[in-house]
Amino acid sequence: MDYLSWMVATGKGLGSCLPRCVWRKAGRSVCNPPCLDATYLVGKAVLGFGLGLMLSIGVMAQDEPRPLPDRDEPPSIAESRSALRSPLDLHIECVASEPQIVDPISVQFDEAGFLWVVEMPDYPVPVDPTAPPQGRIKRLQDVDGDGFFETAVVFADQLDFATGIARYGDGWLVTLGGRLDWLRDTDADGVADQRTTLLTGFAQDNTQLRANHPTWGLDGWLYISNGLRGGTVTHTSGATQEVSLQGSDLRFDPWLGRLEATTGIGQFGLTFDGEGRRFVCSNRNPGLQIVLERRDTAINPRAAIQTLTFNALADGERSRIYPQSRFWTTSNLHAGQFTAACGVHRFRSRMLARNSHRWMLTCDPTGNLVHAEKLVRDGAVWQGTPIAHEQEFLASLDPWFRPVDLQTGPDGALYVVDMCRAVIEHPDFMPTELKSRADLRWGRGAGRIWRVASATYDSVHLRNEATDAVSCIADWEAMPLDSEESCRRLEQGLRSSNPWLQDQLTRLTRERIRNADAPGVSPARLVGLLRDLVDDSRANEATRIRAFRLLACEEGGTLGDAIDQPAINRWLVSDSGPVRSDVLRWLRDANQVETIEPSTWEQLVQSTDGEVRLQTSLTLGQCRLPERASWLSQLYRQGSGRFEREGVLLGATGVEAKVVLALEPSESSDLLTLDEGEALVALIAIAARTADASTRAELFSWLRQCFPRCEPMFGIQLLDRFFAEAGYGEELRRGSLPTECDLVSREWWRALSTVFDSAITDEGEAEPVRTAAIGFVLRYGPSVRDEERQQALIAILLAPESTTIKLAAVGVLPQLDTAEEWGPIWDTFATQNPAVRTAIAQAASATVPGRATLMTALESGQAEAALLTPVVARRLADGETELAERLRVYQEGLAASRAAIDFASYREALTAEHDPRRGQQLFGKHCANCHRIGDLGTDIGPDISDSRVKEPAQLLEDILNPNGSIDANFVAYAAETIDGGSFVGVLVSETGQSVTLKTNEGKVLTLARDELVSFASTGRSLMPERLDQSLAPDEVASIIAFVKRWRYLDEGVPGVEEKKESPDTDSR
Repeated sequence: MDYLSWMVATGKGLGSCLPRCVWRKAGRSVCNPPCLDATYLVGKAVLGFGLGLMLSIGVMAQDEPRPLPDRDEPPSIAESRSALRSPLDLHIECVASEPQIVDPISVQFDEAGFLWVVEMPDYPVPVDPTAPPQGRIKRLQDVDGDGFFETAVVFADQLDFATGIARYGDGWLVTLGGRLDWLRDTDADGVADQRTTLLTGFAQDNTQLRANHPTWGLDGWLYISNGLRGGTVTHTSGATQEVSLQGSDLRFDPWLGRLEATTGIGQFGLTFDGEGRRFVCSNRNPGLQIVLERRDTAINPRAAIQTLTFNALADGERSRIYPQSRFWTTSNLHAGQFTAACGVHRFRSRMLARNSHRWMLTCDPTGNLVHAEKLVRDGAVWQGTPIAHEQEFLASLDPWFRPVDLQTGPDGALYVVDMCRAVIEHPDFMPTELKSRADLRWGRGAGRIWRVASATYDSVHLRNEATDAVSCIADWEAMPLDSEESCRRLEQGLRSSNPWLQDQLTRLTRERIRNADAPGVSPARLVGLLRDLVDDSRANEATRIRAFRLLACEEGGTLGDAIDQPAINRWLVSDSGPVRSDVLRWLRDANQVETIEPSTWEQLVQSTDGEVRLQTSLTLGQCRLPERASWLSQLYRQGSGRFEREGVLLGATGVEAKVVLALEPSESSDLLTLDEGEALVALIAIAARTADASTRAELFSWLRQCFPRCEPMFGIQLLDRFFAEAGYGEELRRGSLPTECDLVSREWWRALSTVFDSAITDEGEAEPVRTAAIGFVLRYGPSVRDEERQQALIAILLAPESTTIKLAAVGVLPQLDTAEEWGPIWDTFATQNPAVRTAIAQAASATVPGRATLMTALESGQAEAALLTPVVARRLADGETELAERLRVYQEGLAASRAAIDFASYREALTAEHDPRRGQQLFGKHCANCHRIGDLGTDIGPDISDSRVKEPAQLLEDILNPNGSIDANFVAYAAETIDGGSFVGVLVSETGQSVTLKTNEGKVLTLARDELVSFASTGRSLMPERLDQSLAPDEVASIIAFVKRWRYLDEGVPGVEEKKESPDTDSR
């Protein structure tokens, strides 16, 4: 067998066969789609035998993807490269690696094209807590021009978990150790010699949940991702107030020392698109768009906005990823989903694919992949669609590939930061048995940066792109800011399709403007250029918005007077939606809304762009023109989606009633639904709470006209909120509306309340409508029908009705005044499902007669001990003296039953090591009838497969005392049928016509109610009692060992079974 055939057959890479100098070259190979056959690819090897060899090997290995085996040392560069997979035709190179860099977590390029790398060798926790911190920032340079950054200089070291950097002046702003520092090299030796702390107070609770990713926004502020743990941040000058980051991110203006809490909350990652929209991410949220800023919500303090963000990429259980490696998540319930999303990056270059400038990319180091989706506008938000069906943009067979951050380089290519670790996780979030796993530090001292571009672009092309971009900046910086040639170069860069060049020139121009020698003097040529760019419909959106934001340099810049009223109104009616939206944002922040002319408002209100409509609504919140309410009503009718409607709610501050009344009922039917009307309910509520009596009467008249056009559920919700906020409750209970309402409205209400009462008992009515009607009449129904209504609702509780309707009817129980009235409730209690049983117990504990009957039900066994929740127990204990004594006796009986079990022997057995494989066999024999773990058993009882956070002692309690704290949803039910059948199982669902049980054989049975002789809860678990009589302590301990460690048996998590240390290769 020849050498090539041997490597293809064995799946070997080049790492073990070639010297290190060749590994680097092997890293710069081409990754082709799996669908292309090897013969074709070998034929493409026109660049020489060596490269042709790498092409064919790389593709043949893709035909049958096989995850690489576990190892205790990092793979070679060639091995890592050969394990990468993509559905696209990509050119992938390793441009930096150990020993030049180790443990990289973030990168940036400066204006000269140098690569700056943030390193975190201390991750996840310091080896020696008493030693100086080990974090570093390095500057890398490709001196010989071969595309590999072989020269590294330590710019700063002994950094306390540095998490990100942003260029500022001649230095770097760095998030680290609970603060933001400005590091500068003032003597040009490549090493930081000046450190200035600007901000302090970021939380430091967990090393991987700290402030990170300082990133410049187009508004000239530095945005910082929270890290999830928040903090209270202050400027070291003391000139500004403290800012709490509870549930928010931060923005900071280092020129003027301003800081402000902003919408978040980002974990590790923050990015902007070309038009200035901000996106963040967290473990389960791979792409979160910031739609509304916190300062937007301040426009209307009375409006409660539920969420300010939108999941542009599917989140949590909706997310899907497709790893090629041996994907292992701490929670087995999250397999195949994002669990460690980080480094979100809005890619704006076409260097990956023709449409890649619209992509959002997110890392998942747990899955050893980089995920990509194409974004498409949907009203005021963006929606992502994966770029390939059930394939990832970049995924590795190698579990050591740990992408944690992404960046676009001067060449427009994507740079992937690969920490190259065996494990990426903090011990705080691991089960106890994994906290000391040996492999937590395997790979400390390794790290790679990968450059990824379309195979259309070779290394020479990429190098030329980067050289041109860097030269453009260098030439421009050498010229006076307002010179003709300087403006020409600036225009060339801002119009460029290279996003890195656009961003660098935007930042540098802002710095030059703000640091101008003659503040307040506008450079006419520069102003003219920027205004022309904003006006130019041929320029792309990113160019125009950058030009506008440079003109709008706030407070301290020399262009503050460059924006006049004619220009504002011209730009607000331009052909560019993003330009109009950004001008509106700036006008609000600059308190310049009064410069908008009425005719401009009219055109803005008519916009077909969802984002423009949203920003128009928000900006109308500062408008004082009399047409404001009419315009907002028009925007509400034209809008689509929740955020546009919430924009109207915010902008309607002080005129909520006028906005509602301006909505013509006959033209608003499509808005009167649950899906479209949430903001309208809020408008009605605020209006009812703040309006005078005559306006409230107008609002009720408007509601009366709308109600027949409403979706039934929505109509009830509208009335409910209006009555609650208007304070009409007491008068409605007396059977009439307030006298401020007109006669027609009062007559209509009397008729409507009768309709509601009928709907309660009408089995032909839709379930949601009946449920809403029950709640509504309990709150507002005229008291003259209380007794009749009470009997109707009790009848619903006793009858075979759906769970939802019964839960609503439980609201009548506090009206029962005697034990006799409670009698039928307890007589049929055994037939109720778990949710209704729990609700009845809660309701009973809230009243004196109810508490007495509940205690009797507990003592008699009609009600199970599991219903004695902390709230119910407290109410019983704090109630009547005689009742408290009965509760004490009852609880002593429970304790005595538990005391019969020899827990001490079983707890002692837990302290020894036990074989989980023996536990697997015992589980199959004693537990698999009701529980499922992996492929073993039947899924009937609670899911115990994800027991990583449960301590062994709790599992022991659950096994030996199954009825002590049984989940009400898993109480066993017994059913007898008229043909003599007898069944026991867990209640899956029920309707008015049938019940569905899941038996301990795993069978699902649906039984018609008219076939049932009896159906009742046993009050007990399906799990057998007194397992201590059939299982010895060491057997129970072995079962618990299996439950806790089952995933480690076959998946072989490194370091769990085998305490093996890896050599530390950290080279500094």
